[in-house]
Amino acid sequence: MRIDPDIQRIKEQRLAAKISQKALAFEAGMRQSHVSALESGFKFYPRASTVSKLRQALGRLLVEVHDEVVPRARARVRRTKRTSRT
Repeated sequence: MRIDPDIQRIKEQRLAAKISQKALAFEAGMRQSHVSALESGFKFYPRASTVSKLRQALGRLLVEVHDEVVPRARARVRRTKRTSRT
């Protein structure tokens, strides 16, 4: 089935960030089954408001993921630098 290009980009970003459909749907205020139908191509013509809600929700979730991942990554870099000096 064909997938709307905007939905395809949202899906790719969601998968790359390891965010579940359920988390995205909850953040966007819709059901997981609706997100699944859009991502699978079962529903091809999403409303502009639906795409907008999903983009905004994904953006908020990506910020949350980034805020969790970046401090851990910085901590690893600091430990690596300290241990490499000895």
